[in-house]
Amino acid sequence: MIELLPLFFVFAMGLALLIYVLLDGFDLGIGILLPFGNEREKDIMVASIGPFWDANETWIVLGVGVLLIAFPKAHGIVLTALYIPVTIMLFGLTLRGVAFDFRVKAGTTGAHYGMRRSVRDR
Repeated sequence: MIELLPLFFVFAMGLALLIYVLLDGFDLGIGILLPFGNEREKDIMVASIGPFWDANETWIVLGVGVLLIAFPKAHGIVLTALYIPVTIMLFGLTLRGVAFDFRVKAGTTGAHYGMRRSVRDR
């Protein structure tokens, strides 16, 4: 039975990564389409991913957590070799979340503070 334990953890790690890729692909697709929509379409796109974007990162955290718990030596080797790309990815995920929150919170309040919209946004 103990010889099946590593296979179980590899399966759990792979499943977590697969779920992350599938669910986050929707978020990334919306992010790619955002520059091509008008303001109304952008608001609809951001609203459609609002409840889900934050929860998707849970799956990648689970995958890395399983890697740490089940295969600590591999975790050390992989994350040591990929330290800079992983750090850039984490900053990107954080900034993406902040951008979504700022967009939702900004809404139309800019008009109340004397801010003008650009000609393209009208």
